[in-house]
Amino acid sequence: MNNKVNLFILIPESNPKFNWICNLDILIDETNAITYLKNLELYKKSINLENYNGYYDENSFLELVNHFEILDDYFYPNKLKRKLISLYQDFSDWRGNKKQISENIYQIFNQNIENHTLCEISQRKHNVSDENFALLNHIFINNNHIEITINQEHSNTFEILSDESQLINWFTENRIPQRKFQAIQKHDIRKPLFRNGEWRYPLYRSSINPQDILKTAIGLTKKELFGYDSNKKMFIVFKYENVEHENQYHGYHVELDSDEVNSVIKNKLLYK
Repeated sequence: MNNKVNLFILIPESNPKFNWICNLDILIDETNAITYLKNLELYKKSINLENYNGYYDENSFLELVNHFEILDDYFYPNKLKRKLISLYQDFSDWRGNKKQISENIYQIFNQNIENHTLCEISQRKHNVSDENFALLNHIFINNNHIEITINQEHSNTFEILSDESQLINWFTENRIPQRKFQAIQKHDIRKPLFRNGEWRYPLYRSSINPQDILKTAIGLTKKELFGYDSNKKMFIVFKYENVEHENQYHGYHVELDSDEVNSVIKNKLLYK
């Protein structure tokens, strides 16, 4: 069983075959190139706790690297190129394990396309229909979804994720395995109490299910996540349980001024 989702990044191309694909020249400006790197770093940080297989097209990536080398010659000796490579280093080149079939006809907007990331994601989804796939759009296309057809018989529609919010929302619904909340007796108390050398905090009854809060909870590590219960006007601290094959947590409420939730997390939860 694949315990990760599959995320394919789309890269602008130097010689796009279709007018709906962005040209790499969009990054010829220094400011746009720096923004490209900042946004990509932001996207990756927003899903740093998620389990996913990341893929890119080596051919398009090398064109992108060469493009940044030219910018480095003018502005920053190797700085932009090094940053670019570091952001892609935990993604894999799908061409190293290519699944698309040369005899197949792949179509988008009634146009044939071949030897492309869009063909690859379509073929992989066709091969393993129970896995989740999405496209990370980074200055490639203006659509929010795309339908790809194989041999005019089989088609799949893929979401195109174009910003941090879309990425987070997609993983909330599509992460594998989904987070699971399990209440435990330890927190079935009416108020905080000190017992056996530690403070214990209650999980209060709320009109909002802790499971729903857990889906969008954030944190610095997977072992401890935090969510905001708008009904109780309190935070919920979720603790990871090392249960085999389960993404399971228990949790409890704490006050808004609790030191257990750091200021960065508090601000993200209260002002998102």
